[in-house]
Amino acid sequence: QPQPQPQPAPAPGPDKPNSAAPVSSGPGFKSGVSYSPYNADNSCKSTQQVATDFTKLSGYDVIRLYGTDCNQVSNVMAATKGSNVKFFLGIFDLAQVQKEAETISNAVKGDWSRVNAVSVGNEMVNKGTDPGTVIGAIGQARNALKGHGYNGPVASVDTMVAMTNHPEICKASDFCAINCHAFFDGKIPAEKSGEFIKGWVDKIGKATGKTVVVTETGWPTQGDTNGAAVPSPENHRAAMKSIQGAFSNNVIFYSAYNDMWKKNGQGTFNAEQYWGIMGNAPSA
Repeated sequence: QPQPQPQPAPAPGPDKPNSAAPVSSGPGFKSGVSYSPYNADNSCKSTQQVATDFTKLSGYDVIRLYGTDCNQVSNVMAATKGSNVKFFLGIFDLAQVQKEAETISNAVKGDWSRVNAVSVGNEMVNKGTDPGTVIGAIGQARNALKGHGYNGPVASVDTMVAMTNHPEICKASDFCAINCHAFFDGKIPAEKSGEFIKGWVDKIGKATGKTVVVTETGWPTQGDTNGAAVPSPENHRAAMKSIQGAFSNNVIFYSAYNDMWKKNGQGTFNAEQYWGIMGNAPSA
């Protein structure tokens, strides 16, 4: 079992809690955060554990989920029942598009008003998948979801570099969805994160003519230094403040809690587990 880790102070929260009217689907949401339903040993969190995590997780317009395993869509919807939060759901496995679309439909139970958007894959081109395969999966997912009654936006998520090199993915999507982390650049200090990310958003938006949603961004609280990028709770807060100053909407922070189920390594500067805005999950 991993040793208990120091908890970062909470980052500045959204200006308004979810008492406001729900946002419309797709781009335009004011605040978002990602959530993963896994224990440190990679087992699935129970319905009760997910509910426990969400007692501390409120005030966001949008929650991003990456896939459909672990009954996560149903569990998170149950945990947020009665709130105006919407979901940026995910079809993770491009070989299981039909199955995952059906799982999402079964969890939603016809109430698509709670869904902000659905992603198809996460950084697939960055991992080596052919862009044509991703574009095919976007079309397949859109058709499958329409068959279940969903007519909202569908997009594939990739890194800002992959999306710049392959704008056709963006053009096949209903908006551009990029994961953009200043930390991995190595030349950007935490307090310049917002400026760095805004530069990429503006570049991709101009090249594609589409709205760009940042589907992952943040800063680790611990790990190894990457040039000018130093992981620490203080720098985490500085990065969050910088990003919130640069954007008034369309940003999903990564992530709600530390992902202790992930493996640290030199390629990710031994920081992979420590991006949580609120430290370790209450259910840990």
